[in-house]
Amino acid sequence: MLHGGWLEGDKNGETVLAERLCKSGFLVLAANYRLDRTGPNGRALTDAVAALRWLRGSDFDFDRARIAVLGIGTGGTVAIEVGLQQGVPVVAWSPLIDFKGFMDSSATLGDSDHLRDYHGISWEMIKDAGEQVPFLRGVILAMVANNLSLLASTSPLSRVTPKAAPALLFNSTNEKSLPAALP
Repeated sequence: MLHGGWLEGDKNGETVLAERLCKSGFLVLAANYRLDRTGPNGRALTDAVAALRWLRGSDFDFDRARIAVLGIGTGGTVAIEVGLQQGVPVVAWSPLIDFKGFMDSSATLGDSDHLRDYHGISWEMIKDAGEQVPFLRGVILAMVANNLSLLASTSPLSRVTPKAAPALLFNSTNEKSLPAALP
């Protein structure tokens, strides 16, 4: 299980869900990952893959053929990357995966969002100020080093093949980060 948060958050935020899954018979490894602007293909992915390898090599008694990665928010985006790289099924809640679509749909804000400094500001403060979209634009711009031509190839949508493991993606009706239909 991978928690949400681009710059803050940790596995403790998912305690209630982890406990419910355990009570339902699932073995849950809630893993922390490094939070920074390297995005889902950077340090977060490295840490999530390391957690998966650790779990596979652990002494826990479970069916290793039945591992899935669950992620919430940013963790959902990272989970999709883990699934694509490691071939494990994915459940992702509110992942941001269509980077180009998101940037195109919010283009009226301009591409200087990466200049805003969100260091030390909590997600709650960002939400309260109505800054979620500029914040996410800044994260995505940082991921592609402000090279908008890389948006489509950076998105996990560009790497989905018929051989990809199954994925179940959930988004709320108010989010615009998930396309209505996958190509």
